[in-house]
Formats: sequence, structure tokens, C-alpha cells
Amino acid sequence: MLIMNSCSSFNNKEIESASIDSLLFHGFDTTRFAIIRYDSTYYSVFNNDKPAKFTVTDFLLAESILKSAVIENNIDLKRYKRQYVAVINNKGEKEIWINFFCNDWYMDWKKEIIIVKDGGDCFFNLKINLTTRKYYDLMINGEA
Repeated sequence: MLIMNSCSSFNNKEIESASIDSLLFHGFDTTRFAIIRYDSTYYSVFNNDKPAKFTVTDFLLAESILKSAVIENNIDLKRYKRQYVAVINNKGEKEIWINFFCNDWYMDWKKEIIIVKDGGDCFFNLKINLTTRKYYDLMINGEA
């Protein structure tokens, strides 16, 4: 089952074009990810948190922490597109929720959060606390 939530999107505006060039320089395929602004009225992956700006530094740190999750859980990231949502939690720490999916059903995934129930390993997500430099709440979807 597919659940779609529309959120306001940064459309990579929060990461300026020079920064996009920096990400390209670091070898990131910028066509495979979207930065989406957190809006609790549409989506509640966090509790009582506030939207945060997502910088290139945040992106690079999140990617380095993500590498640990990938290695520990034997995940091949090449097949997934990604949606990043940044927040400041109630402790004042910056956190990132990353949503991974290999099927977008031709939806505007750069603007709308794609959520599915079941779907198998084509869908998973996790949270990364940039302040503590740890990932948590890794959820790989099950089969129907």
C-alpha cells in the first residue's frame, strides 16, 4: 500500500547551486536525492521537532554516518533514490530522516514523501542524529 504525503520542498534551494557543484565534485549523483522540508501537519516521523536547514556539511556528515549503517546491515545503496528531511529535535540536536526507495510510481518524489506499507527491501528509512553522529530507527519494509 502506498501512502503519499505532500510537503513543502526545498527543491535543493537550501543547498545553493555552488554547493550542488560541491556535491557533484564529491561524486554524489544529485539526480537521485531530494531535500524536503519537514512539515508536521503532513508527516510525523519526528515528535515535536522543528524544520532545519540542510547544508552541504550536514549532507556529507550524514553520508559518512550512513556508511556505517550500510556496512552493518549489508545494504546496496546503488538501487535507491533518497529523500532527506532535516529537523532540530527537542534537545536542540540536528537530525536527518532519510527515506530510501527504488520505485517511485512516477510520482513527484522530489516534492512528496513516499511512504509504503510492506513493499519489501525496495523501501527502507532511518534517522541520523548529526550531533551524536549515530544512526537509529533503521526500518526495512517487510513483504505483504
